[in-house]
Amino acid sequence: MKIMSEESISFAELIAIIQKIKMTKVKTLSHKMDKSKVEVLRKIEELNQKHEWVKVQQDAKLIKYDEREFTIQRDAVHAGRLVWFKLLERKDRRSGYYRITEAGKLFLMGMYAVPAKIHVSKGRVIREDPETVTIDQVKDVILDGEYWAGFPHIEKREEISMIRVQQGSLF
Repeated sequence: MKIMSEESISFAELIAIIQKIKMTKVKTLSHKMDKSKVEVLRKIEELNQKHEWVKVQQDAKLIKYDEREFTIQRDAVHAGRLVWFKLLERKDRRSGYYRITEAGKLFLMGMYAVPAKIHVSKGRVIREDPETVTIDQVKDVILDGEYWAGFPHIEKREEISMIRVQQGSLF
């Protein structure tokens, strides 16, 4: 790469240098845990109770009749990001099938924390923030009686607090 000096360079050379710089720049995107991701995770967890794998399909027209029972209609980008948070696993690349991980189940029960923010480049997590969040810290997620009714094996919210205290900090 040429460095500007007393010598002048042509406009074409300058454009070539700028293009090289742009090509070496790696785009990094940041993602936070949010309500939409929690909703997708909760629905997949619910369907995983009956089906090992759940299909995520955005377009309702593409959901086959015999796949309706184990398919949710949502943007698959949320499921993909949940894989980056290690709360879901993918069956095969581009298959659209996911299942919840043990960490995902614990997260939904309030017993596991994820990074507050992850940084992704070219489809891979390159950095996780050291700060973590639990489900009760995710903005606009309401953990009311209806939510906890989805976890029949935990009778009361207090049981989770007891588990946290007994096991020490899981975070």
